[in-house]
Amino acid sequence: SKKLQKVGYLLVDQDDDGELISHFDQETIEQYAILEHEDWMAGKIENGWSYAPTRDDSQKKHNCLVPWGQLSEMYREYDRDIARNVIRLATMVNMKVIKA
Repeated sequence: SKKLQKVGYLLVDQDDDGELISHFDQETIEQYAILEHEDWMAGKIENGWSYAPTRDDSQKKHNCLVPWGQLSEMYREYDRDIARNVIRLATMVNMKVIKA
């Protein structure tokens, strides 16, 4: 995944060379979470969504279409959870995360 590459890791087949990473440090989790949020925002904007203080799916308005620094801690934690689960999800599909 491009996000993994941007934070210094690769997703490879479980039988490929390279030492399996068992967890990310906090800095990597934060960097990955920011990239996850940026990708999510880009997808929403590409599909016609825009910011509004209150979410309204019928009008394609979303309160989380803000830069990471303005995102509430609760919503940041959603993106961090995605980052924390990357390694576990990779193993479920016979892949592994290694240092780039």
